[in-house]
Amino acid sequence: MFLKTIQTSRGTITVRSATPDDAQRLRALRLEALTNHPTSFGTAAEEIDKMDWTKRAAGDANEAVFVAEDDGQLVGMTGIFRNTRLKDSHYGFIWGVYVHPAHRGCGVAQALVNAAVEWARDAGVAIVKLTVVPESGARACYERCGFRVTGTDVAALKWDGRYYDEWLMSRWLTPQTEQG
Repeated sequence: MFLKTIQTSRGTITVRSATPDDAQRLRALRLEALTNHPTSFGTAAEEIDKMDWTKRAAGDANEAVFVAEDDGQLVGMTGIFRNTRLKDSHYGFIWGVYVHPAHRGCGVAQALVNAAVEWARDAGVAIVKLTVVPESGARACYERCGFRVTGTDVAALKWDGRYYDEWLMSRWLTPQTEQG
């Protein structure tokens, strides 16, 4: 169970592993993210109930969700999963980084991303990947967390008749001795 407190301009924020008790609040926060920022995420708000939020919040050896909490309210979240196929089990993928607007700009997103990276390191993951829509403005946060742009996925998302590219970003956690 990951648990860390950070001091921010908004006070003390707790960043921790999600639990099954967080399922409904986690679903609500994810719905807020998808509704208010539909071009920043690959999932549409209409797909939110296809997920088992209790199971997702519980996590397992290949997946974890982290939340940021301020005075009992969830104000941020992210998830990470590790692939389980033989050829791609060396990497993890961060998804769903979101911080409520009132808590942006004070290090919450960075703390969430770093929690996911720490989980990946503990799980023996060699490289962590994520994607970001250039219009979202999140690239600087990810770069502060040690990620770098490694490519562009052209027209990765389509929303409301418009195509959006995604930058592919990655961070190595182990030495890159066997790159092919």
